[in-house]
Amino acid sequence: MAAFEGRGWAKEVPVSNNEDHEQRFDLAKDRVAVEIEFSRYEFLYRDYLRFLSAYNADKIDVGVLITHAESGLSRTKHPSGAPSMARVQTDLVWLRPTITVPIWVIALK
Repeated sequence: MAAFEGRGWAKEVPVSNNEDHEQRFDLAKDRVAVEIEFSRYEFLYRDYLRFLSAYNADKIDVGVLITHAESGLSRTKHPSGAPSMARVQTDLVWLRPTITVPIWVIALK
C-alpha cells in the first residue's frame, strides 16, 4: 500500500457519499478504484458491487481488481476458497449483462 500512497493514491476511499453505508475502496485516484482481494472468493462479489455502485454514481471510470494468478494459490491456506484470475474471468463473463463497469484484473503469482 505504501508504494501506491507514495504515488498519490488515497486509501480507504468511501464508495459513495451516503453516510449510511461504510463501503470503501482499498485505493482510489483519478476516477480509478482499486480492490485487492486475496482472502476469500465470496468477497469478489462485494468488490464487483462497489465498482458498479461508484460507476453508476459517476464517481469512477474503471475498477481494478488485484487477485491471485492460479500459480499464486499455492501460497494460501485454503486455495479452494481463495479468489483467482480464472474465477474472476468466469464471474465477469456470466455477470457481464449486470456488471457494466469496466474492470481491469491483475493477477499476481
